[in-house]
Amino acid sequence: MEKRNLSRDSYIGERLPSVNLIGSYGIRSRGDNAKEAITKFKSDRKRQTVLSGGIEIEIPLFSGYREKYMIESENQLIRASEFRLKLMSHYLIENTLILQKRIVDLVKQISYENAAVNYHKQELQEEFFKLNAGKSNLNIIFEKEEDLRIAQKKELEIFCQFHLHLIQLEKSKGSLLLKYLLETHKEDLFLLRNDLL
Repeated sequence: MEKRNLSRDSYIGERLPSVNLIGSYGIRSRGDNAKEAITKFKSDRKRQTVLSGGIEIEIPLFSGYREKYMIESENQLIRASEFRLKLMSHYLIENTLILQKRIVDLVKQISYENAAVNYHKQELQEEFFKLNAGKSNLNIIFEKEEDLRIAQKKELEIFCQFHLHLIQLEKSKGSLLLKYLLETHKEDLFLLRNDLL
């Protein structure tokens, strides 16, 4: 946006007439012929100090039609850039809200999966007690272990999704690079760390 504004301002400057003050200072001498003028110039008393000035006005050709259309073009590009920035802003806000809702859902799902894992652990432990008492067999133990393994795998998958969504949320908010010290914040500007440039 700043680049577009500077470009437009330069075209506005080119379109406007420019005024320059010009002047000169010097020493001269006069005579009926060049020989006499040179002779007078050599004498300090006969030389004259001359100061002159004036104004120089430069008017753009054809009243700056080229610059006029370039200014209009830059104005259109500025409006398009502003529109793109607004769209990006709305997209990021919407994306942030969706990710926050998904994270809340994943926290609930993690608690459900954790409860399922604890249930299968307890069920397996009770089955071991039954086996020691002679009221169960190894096939049932293997089935309970498989149920526990599936529940743990599902809990781990949900936990991974939760952390991926957290990273995506930080990325959407623009805080991911700052969090991992890959970016610095100086004078209202976000800059990459010097050693990464």
